[in-house]
Amino acid sequence: METQEALCPILPDVPCPRGEQAVKECLDRLKDDFDPMADLNDFMILNCAVMQAQEIRTHTPHV
Repeated sequence: METQEALCPILPDVPCPRGEQAVKECLDRLKDDFDPMADLNDFMILNCAVMQAQEIRTHTPHV
C-alpha cells in the first residue's frame, strides 16, 4: 500500500516534515486571518515552508 506525502498548504509541491495533522493546522490558519507580518506564529508557518523548499532545492541534483 502506497502512502501519500502530506504537502505544505503554502507551497503545495513541498512535503511537510511534520505530517498530515500539521498540514491541517496550517491550512486552518491560512483560511483564517493569516498574516505573517503581524503574527509570529504565522511567520513561523511561512518560514517553515521556505526552509523546506530550500532544503529540497539544495538536495535535488541539477540536470
